[in-house]
Formats: sequence, C-alpha cells, structure tokens
Amino acid sequence: MTILTKTVRNIVKIVYHAMQKTAIGRVIEEEFEMFAYSGTGSRHFEYPFAISEIVNWSKRKKIKSILDAGSYGSLLPLILAGLGFKVIGADINYWDVKFPNFVPKKEDLKRLSFKSNQFDSVAAVSTVEHVGLPRFREEIDADGDLEAMQELVRVLKPGG
Repeated sequence: MTILTKTVRNIVKIVYHAMQKTAIGRVIEEEFEMFAYSGTGSRHFEYPFAISEIVNWSKRKKIKSILDAGSYGSLLPLILAGLGFKVIGADINYWDVKFPNFVPKKEDLKRLSFKSNQFDSVAAVSTVEHVGLPRFREEIDADGDLEAMQELVRVLKPGG
C-alpha cells in the first residue's frame, strides 16, 4: 500500500468518524444508499442466480445448512429458508427478524464464531467487497475482504 493510499484512507476514516453520528452524515449515508439501490440493481440478477445454483447443487448433494454472509436486510436468506434450507445469517449488524428456518447472528465475517467445516453451503452475495470498509460501521481494514474469504472457506465443509 502506497503512502498516498494510506493517507487517503486515514483522511476518509477521520472524516467518516467525525460525520457518522451527525445529521449531515446520516443524510449523506442515506443518499448513497438511495443511489446504490435506485432502479434495477445487481441483486435483481444475483438472487435468482444464487438461488438457482443452490437449488441445483442441492439436487446433487444434500444441503442442510447454509451460511448467508452479509444477511442484514437481505431477502436471499429468507427465500432460501422459505425453500426449506436451514439458514444462518451472519452480519456485522444484528437483524432482529423472525422467520422459519432462519437464524440471524451478529458476526464479524473476518472472525466467525462458527466451527470449521460447519456449513454445507455459503452464500455471500454483494458482501465480501464491503468487508473492512466503513460503510457498515466497520473499521477500515485493507485486507478485510481477504480475511472474510478465508473465514468463509474455513466454515464451509469440504466439497461445499
């Protein structure tokens, strides 16, 4: 990482933390959220693809447990749970939602509390690229995405 990159990251971190709990900070965050989800988003394509892959995979190999990484506010884990899969949703923000076959857990994807080789399948739709960025109230971590991927692989059963 270059000195310029480190400097820019530090400036962003300072500004973000200074504005995070202010009215203007919340407005900026809401505007980014609206911009990111306006119109047809990538999830309109990602969810059907992920669901199709998991359902097709389950025809070849029994899938009982699915970890949905980055589940907060997502329909994906609820759809998968509605299809009969046992889904645990892991997110840095706790999601207080009740739904059959779905258990939300507050988890840091870089340091999951689950046992190794615990899940038959892991879903991480539009998630890993955000790990270690301040968007979801995390500390900046340049290797956050890599750490999250290592953890997701660790908790996935061999051949999952």
